[in-house]
Amino acid sequence: MKSYFIFIVVFCGIAYSQCNDYSSNECNSNDNCNWVEVIESGYCENHNSATSCPISPACSWSCQGGWYLGQCVGWYACTGGYYQQDNSYCEEVEVIECSEMNQLECINNNCNWVEDFQIENCYGIAWNESDCESIQGCNWWTSSYYGTSNCAGSYQIDNSYCEESLVTSCSDMNEFNCNNNISCDWIENIEYGSCNLNSSLECSNDENCSWVESYEWESCSSLGTGNSSFCDAQPQCSYSWLTYSCGGGSYQVDNSFCSGGVYEIDSSYCEEVLFEQGDINGDFTINILDIIDMVNLILNEEWNFIADMNYDHDINVLDIIIAVDIILGN
Repeated sequence: MKSYFIFIVVFCGIAYSQCNDYSSNECNSNDNCNWVEVIESGYCENHNSATSCPISPACSWSCQGGWYLGQCVGWYACTGGYYQQDNSYCEEVEVIECSEMNQLECINNNCNWVEDFQIENCYGIAWNESDCESIQGCNWWTSSYYGTSNCAGSYQIDNSYCEESLVTSCSDMNEFNCNNNISCDWIENIEYGSCNLNSSLECSNDENCSWVESYEWESCSSLGTGNSSFCDAQPQCSYSWLTYSCGGGSYQVDNSFCSGGVYEIDSSYCEEVLFEQGDINGDFTINILDIIDMVNLILNEEWNFIADMNYDHDINVLDIIIAVDIILGN
């Protein structure tokens, strides 16, 4: 643990150094920095003032003509011959917004390239043959009947652009995408429903069921002798109190029903996994143990979503800086 702590202190100390403090080798080995070569050269004699005389071992602002009683007898000049001064420096790499990128930069920087082409008429875009023919899709056309000329055809305008990639939330993912995203969790929620005993309206409103119409005819006499009210309720039947029986022919029996039986209702969904960014070991706090895990990820060139503090799809020094800031309460 002690050796890990010493390594992390040194590692983070280097990480906190700004690019402008780096040497050429340090700068070139850091993806977030850029080494700018600035070499100044010339002749010392071309500078005619103390302020313009280059600060270089080769040049010096000195008295010409000798000294007398501590005073320069003559004149001062910048002497030393040819000089070369290295003013090279290390600077931060400027982060370009997706909207400022071309197609290649957009694709290589986790942004989304949106193709947007528009077709326009060539008429009126140019009034002479050379300008017209210089536009792809346009050609100079002369009417043999009217003797007039104009630019004809159509050309394409490329309005394509680069935009930030939209991060799909867990709630919008299907089961496959959810299970392949470390920050999401697929929740199985299966229920069961039944079409049995549903009314016609209930059946029609349930996409899992279908209403089946079924009718048959029965003889009025089958209603027996003791059910006068039901007999009289049928349009083709009538009850006779003389014979105590139902007569009159036949009536229609509605045996329609809701078909579909028992069915499954899949209400499963995808939800966010509750975690804190940077809590790699899942102990609900960010501490030195998580920094150690993060260092191991960097050394083993591995990636972990929870350790990717700035969401740049890479685990590096910047992620450790952010985690250390959280630990320090910044």
